[in-house]
Amino acid sequence: MYWIQCIENGPRRVNHAAGALDDFIYSFGGYSHKEDYTRITPIDIHICNTHTLKWYLLPKPQLDDSQYNVTPFSRYGHTVVVYKRKFYLWGGRNDRPVPCNRLFCFDPKSRQWSLVSIVGDFVPSPRDGHSACIINDRMYIFGGFEDHTQQFSNDLFYFDFNTSSWHLHQPKIGDVIPQWRDFHSATNLDGQMYLFGGRFDRIEPQQITQTIYDDRLYIFNPEHNSWSLVTAMGEIPCGRRSHSAFVHDGKLYIFGGYNNVIGSHFNDLHEFNPLTLLWRRIKAYGIGSPVPRRRQCCLVIHDRMYMFGGTSPISTSTFTNRSNEIQEIDVLRTTLYDQSDLYVFDFAPTLKTLCLLFLAKQRININILSKKFHQEYQLFTQSTLIRQRSTGETSG
Repeated sequence: MYWIQCIENGPRRVNHAAGALDDFIYSFGGYSHKEDYTRITPIDIHICNTHTLKWYLLPKPQLDDSQYNVTPFSRYGHTVVVYKRKFYLWGGRNDRPVPCNRLFCFDPKSRQWSLVSIVGDFVPSPRDGHSACIINDRMYIFGGFEDHTQQFSNDLFYFDFNTSSWHLHQPKIGDVIPQWRDFHSATNLDGQMYLFGGRFDRIEPQQITQTIYDDRLYIFNPEHNSWSLVTAMGEIPCGRRSHSAFVHDGKLYIFGGYNNVIGSHFNDLHEFNPLTLLWRRIKAYGIGSPVPRRRQCCLVIHDRMYMFGGTSPISTSTFTNRSNEIQEIDVLRTTLYDQSDLYVFDFAPTLKTLCLLFLAKQRININILSKKFHQEYQLFTQSTLIRQRSTGETSG
């Protein structure tokens, strides 16, 4: 397993949501401290071609465009899922604050938005920091922070695409239900939803000072309609929120995140094997690992994972040349830097990939190579293979 590439100058986004379709990444919205989120403006969509690692921004609809009124407003803390080659966006908020509970659909073929018509009157209350997960023909929504009650949630809802209706899951007696929380992860692995991490309060749903960061792993089985707690062993990752979770080859992976109790951001990568119930920390090779961060996105396409964006801690004592790109929003008053990078992680690099990586790291003259390899080699050299941290960035 290798980190093989790092590209700079992508969209500077935090708390965004993204999905992958074919060989393209679609990133929707998110936060950047240099932009105004008190106004209602159409959400932005950045697309990355994973063959060239180039980003481009789709045009936003103007006020006189029929798309304007059916396009989600710019937001963060929302979720995006892919179902039958379309993207579905739900939840999130901006700085007014304006949380949202309308369901939007984006068709990448026509590049048009639409509002999903809901059958019945029931719709989950607006929230952000929830999770969303597709299993069969349903989108499951769990937890999040409800703005109107100012409370965390541990409700499980699902949207049935066949009937275009929302439903509230009723727990069974004996279910081990995760406590109310936000900024956890929920991931479909073998037709079950694996829920990890997030923050919640020790006593009640209100957000006060006794914050807990969970390191337990829960499973929701839609076939049995029940919750259970995994008795996991091994190198269990530290409790955290705002991390990323993804699946590859039948295993669950956790990357990055943040724990405010101990004041730490993470850049570790952990693997959970559902057959052995073992966690292990992955030792990755290749280029240097990404700097610690939270609220990034991670997406798997074939045998590669693409990680981009997020926010990282910095040291202001030496930070002089990018003072307009930092923010202080952390409870511990940690100064944060919004990232614009994209890292590529290869689960099963080919011999060619390893050779190109070696040539690029050793800066070997490509004149000794066949011309048909020049273009692939140039793509490697265009990326910052041994990334130089910006002045003031920390490694922990």
